[in-house]
Amino acid sequence: MKYLYLNDIDPTIKRTLEYKNTYAHLRYCYNKLSYTHRIMCITGGSCTFISNDSVFNCEPGDIVYFPPNQLYGNDYSRNEFSVINIFFDFLPYRDDSLKYARISNRSDFDPQDIGEEVHFCDNSFYNSIRYIRDFPNSLSMTADICREFNERRICYKKRSNAMLTSLLISLLRFGDNCATRETMQTTDAIIDYINRNARLSLTGQDLSKIFNYHPNYINKLVQSATSMTLHQYVIDTKIKHAAELLRETDMSVTDIAIRYSFYDSSHFANVFRKIAGVSPMEYRRLNRRPNPGVSYD
Repeated sequence: MKYLYLNDIDPTIKRTLEYKNTYAHLRYCYNKLSYTHRIMCITGGSCTFISNDSVFNCEPGDIVYFPPNQLYGNDYSRNEFSVINIFFDFLPYRDDSLKYARISNRSDFDPQDIGEEVHFCDNSFYNSIRYIRDFPNSLSMTADICREFNERRICYKKRSNAMLTSLLISLLRFGDNCATRETMQTTDAIIDYINRNARLSLTGQDLSKIFNYHPNYINKLVQSATSMTLHQYVIDTKIKHAAELLRETDMSVTDIAIRYSFYDSSHFANVFRKIAGVSPMEYRRLNRRPNPGVSYD
């Protein structure tokens, strides 16, 4: 295993292969491995890939990245399909003999022929199998690399390797953008849930059960978005809701404290004073709306 940083990469193509499956009788094949790193772009039809309990239902334009020695399987039963395969190493590692740029069944796999396995220290994107959907120009970019490598015109290796480098960086950036959007959506959902359920206790464990993330990760998301820890943000939200009731209703301080899951009115008053700078009763006196006449059940 070689430890790398992304700026260290110097990808070297070993082989490109355009492949079309027409074996209608072959429905499923598992226990397959690749000797090198591999980019696979679906160019036609559809196929399901299974790896590490993950299932990828691939359509034209989808890309799957496989590191070396990655066990996977195919389900061919959905349709005929065609793909472009680009076999490569992240660093110049050995000659480009076709011996190393192939796929093997597990029973025939020779570990001595595995390409150089790498672990990236500054970004985990290429440390495991990846499935990329909706990547712009995936078909044309992979086809251009395949064409450049196979036509073998002057300096074809240097140019096709440069094209592969561009593709790998573009996939990485696209994946990071997708992850960022997903993180933002998760954070927004957590914050929205806290605001809609401020009456509950809302601990990290409570939110972990709802959103299926570790409490520490939920705390990290909330802190990144609000500059407050999860506990601080929950308390701050409760106080904002309580302040609205103090302004808008005749509800007693004790009832408001109970409503927002404080231990008692004294606890509520102490927390309220720390955040608002005044006691609940003083806040009501200073901010009370004329004739509120509203009582919240």
